[in-house]
Amino acid sequence: MSKIFSSPLAKELERFVAHRRMLGHSYHRAVATLKSFDRYVLTHSDSKRAVPMATLLRGYLSRRCGRKPVSVAMELGTLRQFFRYRRRFDPDGFIPGREWAPQQAQSDFVPHVFSLSQIRALLAEAKRLRCDRQARPAIRVLILILYCTGLRFGEAPRLEMRDVDLDSRVFCVRESKGKTRWVPFRADLARELRNYRIQLGDLGFGRASCSLSGSTGRQGVHGQGGIRDRPRYASSPEVQAAAWPGRPSAL
Repeated sequence: MSKIFSSPLAKELERFVAHRRMLGHSYHRAVATLKSFDRYVLTHSDSKRAVPMATLLRGYLSRRCGRKPVSVAMELGTLRQFFRYRRRFDPDGFIPGREWAPQQAQSDFVPHVFSLSQIRALLAEAKRLRCDRQARPAIRVLILILYCTGLRFGEAPRLEMRDVDLDSRVFCVRESKGKTRWVPFRADLARELRNYRIQLGDLGFGRASCSLSGSTGRQGVHGQGGIRDRPRYASSPEVQAAAWPGRPSAL
């Protein structure tokens, strides 16, 4: 039984991931896609008769309605790499074409731009959260980082102390969508981060390998401390009411 994969493709998927990592690719995001495809194959394959690989892939890519074309295209890109790897050992192996991904499509997504009053309300609500003393300042600094820099929602919790250069005022965002980039920030956020670093030191979380939440390693929102509760706090009625005054509770 494979440690990561469980479908009939498990051994091939394991070898493919090992091959990509030997080439120097971290492949964290791609592995998540491959694990998702592996679960789909395990659920939809038939032990009595072989299901064509094209049928499985088409069903996987269309498993949910309303997905963004770019998300489907990224999944297809990862799976095309896997199927091209399989072709090395099977000259007749199936490889999907690029046209399998949705082509240009119009998106009706409209971002919400928070006002200063809404951000102040969120910060005030963070002070009133019922959690340990480490979580409140961590949630406050994460809100400020997201608002001041525009980092993706999953990037800020993964930042470590060594990723923050307060003198140059830049974040090093590592391996986000396969790339590492520098993100600048202003002096006012730098002051907040200096104060927060002092608080972390007082709590015993001052090492460079600690995340900004105070946990060790790259555990992000699933790591130690109060940050692991971020989804519950972010969806609580109190926080929603502070961020969106007058918003219907059903939303």
